[in-house]
Amino acid sequence: MYIFIWVNQPNFCLIPPPTFQNQVFKYKTSNSNIAEVSPQGIVTAKGTGDATITVYVKEASVKTTIHVPKETLLDTKEATCSQEGTHIYQCSECGKKRSEIIPKNIINGHDYIKTIIKPTSKKAGYTEYVCKHNSSHMYRDSYVPATGEDTEHIHLWDDGILIKKPTATENGEKQYTCLICGQKETQVIDKIASNYSILTNKKVYTFGENISVCAAGAKNSRIGLYKIEDNASKVQPIYQYYITDQDIISGEYYEIQKVGKLHPSRIPASSLPAGDYKVILYSDDD
Repeated sequence: MYIFIWVNQPNFCLIPPPTFQNQVFKYKTSNSNIAEVSPQGIVTAKGTGDATITVYVKEASVKTTIHVPKETLLDTKEATCSQEGTHIYQCSECGKKRSEIIPKNIINGHDYIKTIIKPTSKKAGYTEYVCKHNSSHMYRDSYVPATGEDTEHIHLWDDGILIKKPTATENGEKQYTCLICGQKETQVIDKIASNYSILTNKKVYTFGENISVCAAGAKNSRIGLYKIEDNASKVQPIYQYYITDQDIISGEYYEIQKVGKLHPSRIPASSLPAGDYKVILYSDDD
């Protein structure tokens, strides 16, 4: 008989091989001050050192020694917005080392380089911040009007506010505001075609913001959210939902993270890290 040992401190799990799955096992620890074992074979670290776990099945038994390390943090490489970090630990008793991955820090891991763009007679100035780890992570603020007598400028529009949602029978409206002079402009959004169409309420989203999708199609049409580089014929969508004509109605806006189902294979992308994405509408025949 043999035993697989999976270690994930502070818990260990003793898993019997497939040929023994229907047998009754009993477990015993040599030192409960170092490690306790439950009737299900879950070993919980209580101290540091070595403990022997004995597994009994019928008349047979097997032992395995578990070492609970007394660890000291040797070194840390902090995570950034584009790279994972690492903790390095070493056991002061046996000398063995292990590493622990620190996930990418999308929210607070930016290291911005600040550049001040001075205004000219016709163009406004601003301060630009670009992350040195990933230049696609940037933003601007502190806008300064043009300095000359001719204060005309190229408008720098915001992401806009949806004033009226388009439907299959009526146009919608979206209002934009210039970040420099405050001028507002209203744009007409064409009404949704009666057959198949899809659009989002805006083009640029901040991290953690819900994506609102309006899809027009027949009952059982499927809407999927993918990374821009995904081959939709080979990978599952991150989130998807269906038009049901009951709780999900064709031509209405829905936040895809709320009404959509997350596919298990896309869990690492569920938080929608910074990047480009696409939404695809499939007819019920696709």
